[in-house]
Amino acid sequence: MEEFRTCLEAVVMSRGGMGLCARYNDLIENDSYLERFLLARNGDMKKGAEMLADHLQWRCDYKVDSILSEEKMQQIEQEKEMEWLEMTDKVGRPCLLWRVRLHNAAARGPETSSRFFVYMLEKGFSRTSPDGKMNLIVDLEGVNMKENSDLAMLRYAAPMIQNNYPERQNQTYILAVSAAISLTWKVAAKFLDQGTCEKVKLLKNSEMHRLAGVFHGPSCARFTDRIR
Repeated sequence: MEEFRTCLEAVVMSRGGMGLCARYNDLIENDSYLERFLLARNGDMKKGAEMLADHLQWRCDYKVDSILSEEKMQQIEQEKEMEWLEMTDKVGRPCLLWRVRLHNAAARGPETSSRFFVYMLEKGFSRTSPDGKMNLIVDLEGVNMKENSDLAMLRYAAPMIQNNYPERQNQTYILAVSAAISLTWKVAAKFLDQGTCEKVKLLKNSEMHRLAGVFHGPSCARFTDRIR
């Protein structure tokens, strides 16, 4: 990774932002962290370095380093819309649950909702994972499409998440999928890259049992009934 680090420093210096390297030295010295950005650009060092330089600048501008201490984000977390479950997949990757029925698009707006998603990701990535990846369960049980659907958030969040958290997604499971939701997914998928879409699995209520073969841990038994 030393060659990639050198390439990154050259990119950052060309932008006049050498202070970023000092600020995020712990990330730059983390081979696994660097490898994700390199893989996201298919091993192209220049493109990977540019992506990582953009990411470091984003972390600084978006104030990611202090996001876990933000009172507003902590208050939203108490609403249990999103929750890191006490279970992992069979390999040991953590699992984030999103109860979409608790999402109030009108009350927050896409910027706040997207920032909360980043907050939850940053909180979860402190958990142990064998390859740094995680699973996302999107529970659509009880969803009111008028009140809970939020394409504005998806448009805002999707590029931000894809550009700044590459190679973090293992699988995304969307539960309680109806015919109407399948159509909505076709629209939503347009905002995601092909690699992300290929990792999304849509499950009807009758297919919920399939998750029991994927996950284990104290929360897993809730799949045999419903995630509440």
